[in-house]
Amino acid sequence: MDTSAPIIKATLRSGSHYIDLSAEQKPVLDIIDEFSEEAKNKEILIIPAVHLLWWIG
Repeated sequence: MDTSAPIIKATLRSGSHYIDLSAEQKPVLDIIDEFSEEAKNKEILIIPAVHLLWWIG
């Protein structure tokens, strides 16, 4: 079940940033496709799959 979309929509409305610890590929790609332009225009960070960053680099 993907719960990220409603939460991201709420963060965009409130002007908050969104950080997600999950790393499911399909939802991450969907997040980028659906929300990146609006987030960029509002200068809001949307960061999915953040828990992977510590060991990738």
